[in-house]
Amino acid sequence: MTSPESNTQNKIQKIAEIRIKEIDVQIALQQVFWGTIDLSSVEETVKAIATLKGELQILEIKAMLEVKNLLNPEQLQELRHQFERRQDEHNEKHDEHRDGDH
Repeated sequence: MTSPESNTQNKIQKIAEIRIKEIDVQIALQQVFWGTIDLSSVEETVKAIATLKGELQILEIKAMLEVKNLLNPEQLQELRHQFERRQDEHNEKHDEHRDGDH
């Protein structure tokens, strides 16, 4: 099992890599109007961003599992209730937004 510090460091590295690559894509998109771009390079960068985001999500899930293993049953139940409340709030906001579109 990896340490929480290692997970945090990996997360920060992935976020930084994603931001840098997203900037590269933005620069490439701007270059479309000012010159030519290497489409294959842009495709590689976009795919790398997707891979990094997937790796970041896996790190977050691993961190949640580590936290879960530290909780007693009562704490775990409270965490589940908090998660359900957030999901309900998210669904309500989503429904309000959808109703506003029509």
